[in-house]
Amino acid sequence: MTSQMPAWAVWTLLGVLLVWSLAAGFRIERRLLTWWVGRTAGGLLRTVVMTAVLHLAIVLGCLVVAVAVVWLRDALGVGTWVPGLAAFVGAAAVTPAIANFLPSHADLGPYRDDLVRAGAAGRQATAIRWTSLPFVMVELACLTGVGCAALAT
Repeated sequence: MTSQMPAWAVWTLLGVLLVWSLAAGFRIERRLLTWWVGRTAGGLLRTVVMTAVLHLAIVLGCLVVAVAVVWLRDALGVGTWVPGLAAFVGAAAVTPAIANFLPSHADLGPYRDDLVRAGAAGRQATAIRWTSLPFVMVELACLTGVGCAALAT
């Protein structure tokens, strides 16, 4: 038996997702930024290109989740719990990484000092921050679309 996901369940899952994203994002921040800086080292152009490629991988992951959610919704019926839970699990996989590139400290992108502590030179940190900003907006839009597709009635 399938029934539509009630509003309280949606809000509960959104709250859990928010707490998870922030907590896991803080926990993986240093390792993620160190890994990211290591992959993008080697000149300003390489930093911009590799940052874009890494963010495109996250966007691709969001799109795979979107396709899976739409497929589940079509196969199981509109308004069932399964697409909503699939959207939640898919979002939970990528939101900690996205959270680390959100604008912070009243600035755009990850905090510059965090990137410098992770090993980035000043220009590399700036390039990562500015290249990440539009991709983070696209990633959040993709996740919003996943949620809307999962809960469409």
